[in-house]
Amino acid sequence: MNPARRTNGRYMLGWPRLRLVAVVVVIAAATSTAISYAASARGGQAAAKAAGSTLVFDRSSDLFGFDPVVSGDQTSISTDLQVYDRLVEVSQDGKRIVPGLATSWKVTGGGRTVTFKLRSGVRFSDGSPLTPADVVFSLTRGTDPKTPYGVLFGNAVKKISAVDASHVKITLSKPFSPLLASLSTFIGSIYSEKNFKKWGKLAGQHPVGTGAYMLKSWVKGNQLTLVKNPHYWGPVKPTIDTLIFRDVADANARMLQLQSGAADVIDTVSPNQVTTLKNGGSKIDEVFGPAIQPIYLNEKFKPFTDKNVRVALAYSLDRKAIAQRAYFGLAKPSLSAFPSGTFFYDPSSAVTFNMAKAKQALQKSGYAKGFTFDLIVPPGSSPQGTLAQIWGASLKTLGITLHIVSLEQATAYQKWTSQTYQASTNPNYINDTPDAFEFSTFMFFAQNGFYTGWHNAAGAALAKEAQTTSNTAVRKKDYASIQKLLSAEEPLLYTVDTPVIYASSSKLTGFAPNPSGRYFFENVRKS
Repeated sequence: MNPARRTNGRYMLGWPRLRLVAVVVVIAAATSTAISYAASARGGQAAAKAAGSTLVFDRSSDLFGFDPVVSGDQTSISTDLQVYDRLVEVSQDGKRIVPGLATSWKVTGGGRTVTFKLRSGVRFSDGSPLTPADVVFSLTRGTDPKTPYGVLFGNAVKKISAVDASHVKITLSKPFSPLLASLSTFIGSIYSEKNFKKWGKLAGQHPVGTGAYMLKSWVKGNQLTLVKNPHYWGPVKPTIDTLIFRDVADANARMLQLQSGAADVIDTVSPNQVTTLKNGGSKIDEVFGPAIQPIYLNEKFKPFTDKNVRVALAYSLDRKAIAQRAYFGLAKPSLSAFPSGTFFYDPSSAVTFNMAKAKQALQKSGYAKGFTFDLIVPPGSSPQGTLAQIWGASLKTLGITLHIVSLEQATAYQKWTSQTYQASTNPNYINDTPDAFEFSTFMFFAQNGFYTGWHNAAGAALAKEAQTTSNTAVRKKDYASIQKLLSAEEPLLYTVDTPVIYASSSKLTGFAPNPSGRYFFENVRKS
């Protein structure tokens, strides 16, 4: 999970993630100088031959690099997902795990061993063959618990080894049912061991993968150019020869570039731009599934230790009004603490707007006469600021006073991680994997319950069972119980499900990014 990761790249009506702000800052400092360089000789030759179509994608920010182990920002992640492949993939609709570089897999040893059969004939973009050694090298790095995203593997990976020329085995220290979902993420990307070792610390600037596209050049802070991988194994071959990603930070500038035809796709579309773009003939893609906008309640602030107070606050949220007014109708009222695209999502225990129930809950609390608290929101005219205004009006009728505190992201994040806040909308939450284990892990086992200070032994036991059992029916039941528990306890308040918003030219067909941020440009055609 990572509410601090996606600070740039997709417009999740926010789209930050959780753990990697520090990592991103370090990488950004290390890569601030604009440089350019060519890819391999093969890449240069392929680019020279490319006389076909070109697609221009204006993004809100540049990527930090091509090393999946430290790719903390969404722009890097989305690019990694296009340049590299994984053993398994998230389907384009985001609902299934499908074969990738592995054509099949077999679970044995009571769930402690998973053996993957590798696809034959796959080559890297430099022409070298994919081998089991490349898979072992890549995944050994990616699953290391010491890395930022090793947590996605639950400290369960004991060993990764080559069985023979076409099989790779992952040995687990304990059954870990979300393994495939975690392998489908960017951290499961497979790259050339030989190339990585050749470049060492600079490997993140010289990617060699098996994906549909490969690096031609990169002027940091300005423009990234990818060209077709001539060795791509996929059943659908790209028809777009060249992908140009430009760093255009200003949202209005991106919109104008699309409207003028200078760009074919833009990301991070603001809700207030959607109608204008639609009226101009642009296609809008709203990708729902991995994200919600929570309100974190710090239990170091006394009123929030009272469950009835938290429940009263939950019932006082007019989610429909928030979705309509704060997000221009482009968000959806949340019906669970889990994002709606999560495997085992269950909206049956949803808490919805009900001021009568809010008053009843507050009367049961030790704060029946109300209290005052601070809510942190981003500065300027933000959706979270409007959310706070709508919520504040409801709370006023309960005798509760909400003070809106505008803080820029880094300061707000620091207050959140140090638990020196009272309530905060920063960061919003986005699943890295489609599996429900991720939210449950961070709720019950890591980072002090999303830095709320909330603990629940029963929920932790359910989460542990759901993470280790291979019985789908048991997992479904456990995660339904967890969602019911979170709706009853309200350690954090779920408000709206937020989409990633892209806009593209009417000349394009097939552009349909999935909730993981994969662009699927191999499927795109340009008239």
